[in-house]
Amino acid sequence: MLLIYPLLCLGVILWRVSAGTIEVIQSPFNAIVGSSVKYSWKLSYDPATENVVKLTFSDGGEQALAEGNFTHFYLTKFGVNYNTKISVNFSKNEEYSVVLYNLSYSDGKTYKLDAEFFLEQGDLLLLESHPEIAFPLTVKGGPAILTRTFPSVWTLHENSEHNPSIQVQGKPKPNVEWYLGDTDSLPGSSISLDNNIYIFSAKFKADAGICGSYLRYKVSGVQGTISAETQIRIHFKESPLWIKKQDYCISVDWHLRQHGNCSTKYVINFLNKTLNKVYTSTVSSQVNSVRQCYGTIQEVNEISDVKVKLVHKDFENDLLDLSYPSDEPNYHEKVAPGNPPLNLLTISVISGCGAVIFVVIVVSFICLLKHKKQNRQLRKEFVGEISHPFNSEPPRYVFTANSNGEQEMFLKKSKADSNFSLNSLQNTHYMVPRPYSVEDHDFNYQTIDDNIPAIKDSVYTNMTQSAIATRRC
Repeated sequence: MLLIYPLLCLGVILWRVSAGTIEVIQSPFNAIVGSSVKYSWKLSYDPATENVVKLTFSDGGEQALAEGNFTHFYLTKFGVNYNTKISVNFSKNEEYSVVLYNLSYSDGKTYKLDAEFFLEQGDLLLLESHPEIAFPLTVKGGPAILTRTFPSVWTLHENSEHNPSIQVQGKPKPNVEWYLGDTDSLPGSSISLDNNIYIFSAKFKADAGICGSYLRYKVSGVQGTISAETQIRIHFKESPLWIKKQDYCISVDWHLRQHGNCSTKYVINFLNKTLNKVYTSTVSSQVNSVRQCYGTIQEVNEISDVKVKLVHKDFENDLLDLSYPSDEPNYHEKVAPGNPPLNLLTISVISGCGAVIFVVIVVSFICLLKHKKQNRQLRKEFVGEISHPFNSEPPRYVFTANSNGEQEMFLKKSKADSNFSLNSLQNTHYMVPRPYSVEDHDFNYQTIDDNIPAIKDSVYTNMTQSAIATRRC
């Protein structure tokens, strides 16, 4: 490009096409992020007739990074504060150089070199511009993993869906592959951000079979390949738990669960709230039942809660399976053939046994009038197990109800009100009826201690669902 300047002495404008020359020595076109590049050139001119007025190295914009002439070459204020460190050099043999350090992706651009000369020709002073020299630079690199949305050990809920993602920087755009297990590849997607940053994500469902498997990803770019993995563990969904108390033992059964490659075991806790003591059994994750026996039937009946959890063998506190029972009504009584499960009692009372209860109340009231002022025995019969502990007088009956809640014992004497309720069977109760007289008008409940004689010669009476509450007249 030819620049036009007025001549101070003659007051006329002149120009010429040629003057000094610039010989490029180093001009790299490609670089890796984090590296350095050096641009150098040599300036040739005739000092007898030519002078270098101005030499400018810029980043392709309007701002100069370095300036100089035939005596010096230095960084401008803009060059000193540039985002990339720059150094310049000028030697006596008219060789100039610019070095850019620790390149970032944003340093990939076209740098430019401009030169202007004064040329003396007789009595004339001419100003000439050398053709602009371009230094295009492409900065490549990566892959570099910036962030990821999952830990090295990832615990997930069974049957939940997940979209793991990683943030990767690289130029050109890196390639990412996802795998679950040894061979299963996952579909992926990506989003482009600024500064050559991309978000790559995958999609999968956390079923029970992937427990212990690894989620792997492989990222490829110009600087190589990065591979990483994370182990998957599963919080399994809840399953029904069946419990049967028989003689001196408690039998617990549950559904056998698939657990993939996880190294696991079952831990079963039996809670005796009376003694505030927990009995623990441990079995293999390939087993779905356990039997716990005690010295007396009373000890069996004092067990108020049973929980089963599946834990990792190497991490006792790393809960892989939710405890049983849950807060939801997912707890069932396992009984012998012909006996309905205890939880049907609550259902029957709520849904359709009002009429039966009404009939029972009427019959009990008639009996009360008929035998007024005579000591009678009141007996409540519920679906479940009725035990006759001993043969001493007066006889006592133990009512057993299994459920999720607490364990309590009640001593009862009252008038003949057959519509007796055990708090809707929300707790585990032991009812010990005593003889009563019709003059007693109120129910009195007193907590009794553990000195009840041991239960022997147990007699189990199978009731029907309709036998909700009856009274022996």
